[in-house]
Amino acid sequence: MSDKIFFLGDVYLPQSINCDFPFSNFVLNLEHPITLHESGYPGKVNLKTEREYITETFTTEPLAVNIANNHILDYGYMGVRDTLNNLREIGIKVFGAGPANCNHNNPVVVTVDNHRIGLLGYLTPNLCKKDYDDEVEWIAIATRDQLNKDIRNLIKKGVDRVVVQIHAGSEDIHFPTTEQIKLGRTAAELGADLVIGHHAHCIQTWERYNDIPIFYGLGNFIMPSFCTPSYFDETGESTKRFKKRQHWWNKNSLGVKYDPNKNTVENTYFQFDGGLKMHDYRLMSSVRAKIFQTIPDSQLSNAHTASYIYGSLRKEMMNYIRDPSVITPKSLVDLFRRIKN
Repeated sequence: MSDKIFFLGDVYLPQSINCDFPFSNFVLNLEHPITLHESGYPGKVNLKTEREYITETFTTEPLAVNIANNHILDYGYMGVRDTLNNLREIGIKVFGAGPANCNHNNPVVVTVDNHRIGLLGYLTPNLCKKDYDDEVEWIAIATRDQLNKDIRNLIKKGVDRVVVQIHAGSEDIHFPTTEQIKLGRTAAELGADLVIGHHAHCIQTWERYNDIPIFYGLGNFIMPSFCTPSYFDETGESTKRFKKRQHWWNKNSLGVKYDPNKNTVENTYFQFDGGLKMHDYRLMSSVRAKIFQTIPDSQLSNAHTASYIYGSLRKEMMNYIRDPSVITPKSLVDLFRRIKN
């Protein structure tokens, strides 16, 4: 059994994937419910898969999966309940979402190399408000008070390490938002040994804060292109299908290899393009991280704004190259509205 633990990025399995995994102890962000429920949450992109896909893809079961994200409630609380039941029947520990009376299944404690590691997962208030305006009692929300309570409880229980995972940020944008930075640094201040971020679907920057490593976004570990029924109406019917063709930046991810004994981290890079490959180094990701670490706190918001404008224009340009019909007056208005806001 490996004495390290791998923290991996977002996973969505619209079908089973044939992948060879060079490691055994790993934790990932499961970006979908596992459910047969048919009525999706209204007005958003809705993801779900079947249980067989995770068992056929991962020949070695994850140590645990985080489900505190902006898709776990895509089929309501019934989808969350089905996901919990399915994962537990497989034998996979799960954290970050579930009934409030069990603290949304926070924490999960795993043992690696005789070290007990407490895992906590959260969705940020901004994403929760954007994607779900009810049923939020089924997911852990990242606030300073909640982080403080959960981290302190884990420390009192005598765990050796605390790892906090936060689902936050802007999609396809490499620099973190001020909300991400504040929450990540707060978790470090409150006693976390490692902070892991998800949601951007591209590799975001990282830093050491008070000597605590904070990775703001690991990117997509496994997420193929897909087309799924979405934007359900109030009657529970899908009004259109959402199609996503992954760009090159959506196919790269960062893996964090954590040594709980030495309390050290090592970066590993992955690329998923129908199959999974490992890479030793990603120059641009490292350059962005170094640049981020030189930016004064007073300029972090401006850095995200610049990154957001660049990322939004890059995405629209790539979409246009693939299909010129996607650029319409309405899409341009929407783009400039997002940039302005």
